[in-house]
Amino acid sequence: MIPREALALPQFLLLRRRRDGRQALLFDLPARKFYIFGLTLWPQDFFYLALLLILAALTLFFVTALAGRLWCGYTCPQTVWTELFIWIEQLTEGKRARWSHMRWSKRALSPRLLARAISRARVTR
Repeated sequence: MIPREALALPQFLLLRRRRDGRQALLFDLPARKFYIFGLTLWPQDFFYLALLLILAALTLFFVTALAGRLWCGYTCPQTVWTELFIWIEQLTEGKRARWSHMRWSKRALSPRLLARAISRARVTR
């Protein structure tokens, strides 16, 4: 695991880096100027900055809504493994509804144990 300090150090170094004689992120309150990575903002420019941040947030929302559905629906490892285990269960047990109402007996328990053994054998290899 990476320590917190190793993750925070690049952020501090990036913000302390000098550009045009100033650090990368500087809020000069007495002069009412805000320097953000070489961009000089005055107080009246914050309306545009707020609009830009709102658009960035909406873009982030819509991209993650679309990409999240693609990731969680098709390529997420949990989804892939779940589909594999359901396939193994259907291969050994048949339809799920058929076994759900049966009492715990040797006839009902053996296909379930076989499905668990196959799935565990595939995972541990």
